Amino acid sequence: MLWRFHLRPHWLVLAASVSTAVGLLGSSSSAAVPDPGASTNNDDNEAVYRDGYQGAAGYLPVFHPTPLTAAEATTARTSLYPTSGGKTPSPSNVALEFPDQFKLQIACFGRGLDPRGPYAEPPRAPYLIPGNVAAMTFGTRVLRGGGLYIATSPGGFNNTVTGTPNLNPAAGPIVTEENTAGVYEIALGSDGTCSTIRTVSGGQEKAGANGGPQPEFGDFGQNIDGLSFHDGFLYTDDFSGGPEGARSGPSFSAGRVHRVDPRTGTRVALVANLPSEGDHQNDAFVFFNEAGHTWVEFEQGTTTNSGTVDGEGLGDIPCFDVELTPAGEQFFPFTMGYKRTVHNLPGGAPLVDGSVGPNGGHIVRGTLPCSGSTMAVQADSSINADGTNSTLRLTGWGFRNPYGMVVAPKDVPGVGGELVLTNNDVDVRGQRPLANGGDDVWPFEVNGTPPRNWGWPNQINFSSSADPQFGLGNNQLAGDAGAFTENQARRPATQPAQAIVGEAAIFNYLEDSAGHLFREGDVVNQEIDAEFVPGVSLATVDISADGIDVSSNAGFGGNELLHNFFFAGFGNLEFPLGSVPAARVGKDVRRLKVETTSTGAYVGTVQKVFAHNKTQPGGWKNLNTGGFLGPLDLKFSPSGTSMWLVDFGGFFTKDSGAVGGYRCDPAPGDCANGANDHPDAKVPGSQYGISIEQGAGTSMLWHFMPHNAPPPSAADD
Repeated sequence: MLWRFHLRPHWLVLAASVSTAVGLLGSSSSAAVPDPGASTNNDDNEAVYRDGYQGAAGYLPVFHPTPLTAAEATTARTSLYPTSGGKTPSPSNVALEFPDQFKLQIACFGRGLDPRGPYAEPPRAPYLIPGNVAAMTFGTRVLRGGGLYIATSPGGFNNTVTGTPNLNPAAGPIVTEENTAGVYEIALGSDGTCSTIRTVSGGQEKAGANGGPQPEFGDFGQNIDGLSFHDGFLYTDDFSGGPEGARSGPSFSAGRVHRVDPRTGTRVALVANLPSEGDHQNDAFVFFNEAGHTWVEFEQGTTTNSGTVDGEGLGDIPCFDVELTPAGEQFFPFTMGYKRTVHNLPGGAPLVDGSVGPNGGHIVRGTLPCSGSTMAVQADSSINADGTNSTLRLTGWGFRNPYGMVVAPKDVPGVGGELVLTNNDVDVRGQRPLANGGDDVWPFEVNGTPPRNWGWPNQINFSSSADPQFGLGNNQLAGDAGAFTENQARRPATQPAQAIVGEAAIFNYLEDSAGHLFREGDVVNQEIDAEFVPGVSLATVDISADGIDVSSNAGFGGNELLHNFFFAGFGNLEFPLGSVPAARVGKDVRRLKVETTSTGAYVGTVQKVFAHNKTQPGGWKNLNTGGFLGPLDLKFSPSGTSMWLVDFGGFFTKDSGAVGGYRCDPAPGDCANGANDHPDAKVPGSQYGISIEQGAGTSMLWHFMPHNAPPPSAADD
């Protein structure tokens, strides 16, 4: 089908006055760096915020020269813990955009940051957080001074829960059963720091019963990555495995959505079978009312980086039936399509059903639930015995890694009443490495009526993936076939080629003569906008724009910050980068200010850096400079007069994996078609693996408050 590009007039766009890619192309590497303790305009520190791309002739990807040695990994790990040589996190190491208006406090620390040593006993306030915090929200207060809820994600990058227990970072990764996934309530003392923590559901205590009609789905898996509160209940998700016979695996995915009673911890699964086993998982929640029902809307990420199966054993599930293009046919073992309850298991049937489309390409059947989407279920519905939910509906698709969501208050100019979503775009890795894909902020209808297509993996930001800007440095698009075999190197002179064919579109949606899409071979008879809707590229590539919220009280920064959107920049994972120095973006808080005309018409959005480390971490060897380690979620307090930031904690990349080439596994494994055409570009799937290690227990909760505000005695100010 032909893509028809159109722009709705109220979509967010970056105003020309901000630090866009164009504005930085003339910067030189010798640009003056401001005093790290001073307020800056946030656009002049090139080493920290070099936004945008330099085109196909710009940066080459930056790699670790070699994977970290055991000794280097130990040095990296221990630098994350103050007692082992790392810096102690402190607000004094963070620069604020408005230092005269705000003060910053670390309210809660992870148990790994205890000055007595990681996980010292007995637990002592404010070093109370077990594991690594991925999400937070505010809800019913059970503890005195409580009402602040957090969720831990202990197995995000490595297993910090099972195996040989270890509390000495110099001896190896921290491993303790205390890191088990769970939901907790935190109470604040009179000084604004965490004084008490209560296990609500899951955790080491295994608190909370598995309620509902299918209690076997009620257990949490290895990780929880989304948490919200609505109408008296907490809503949370889990992914990557499930304990206690929770029927996880190829037939029953670990990706689930739960409703949790904040008082008793009882959890009820609303839906399972979410495809959350791969690179990206299910994340945030918003809620809307329709036809007398409350709907729980949630996000689902993709398994792959850019639609091709690299080191993963699973593929992405399209939301509608697609036909592979000649480019898509080149990859291993095809591109998408994994319906776990029928076939397509690793080592089994191929990722297509054998049908051929009108242009001769293989057909991949779409199903629900699907990858790279937003979906919704009724809050009062029940999960079925097979993990499905009959009320499940699609509200948006074509995302790569949708992460944060917030519904803008109706009085926000330009986007009032709409859902605003952050989306993490492509990395330079795998068979289909695409450079310079900026993260996105996209607003659309909260109820997803009609569902709209946001383009992934054939479109990035405003453009087709075949645009030369998404090619690696010094490579040029060579049409729909071929591979560039000259200059890309994973390790010196050994890196297989970038598959140039990979920049081309890899599938097209199937339509009948009336323009209807198909799902599992049947016409989908509902209004669906299948056209690509361009979003807004954030100025920074690889920032990892995650949790997002909107200021709704002038008590936080006055009218200047009222209705600004704030989001957490987690930072890149030191993958090879096509456009920015390694690991020098993110680890900050950004704000987006909506601009309108005098009559209220939407004009654009100005982006600024609200808070950043005075000395920006630059990856190995400079991982911990005493400021933010990994901002991941962000929420305003119920009163709206202060802002909370979840810091997931420290992490580092041991090996950033192969880039480019075609997957070809040793016999009796399969090879991509492209590997047969270009034998010099063969790469075994094992080499695409990326090894990341998180510093267990290095989370923090940061609290931004106006200078004239006293420390809160409760989580709601």
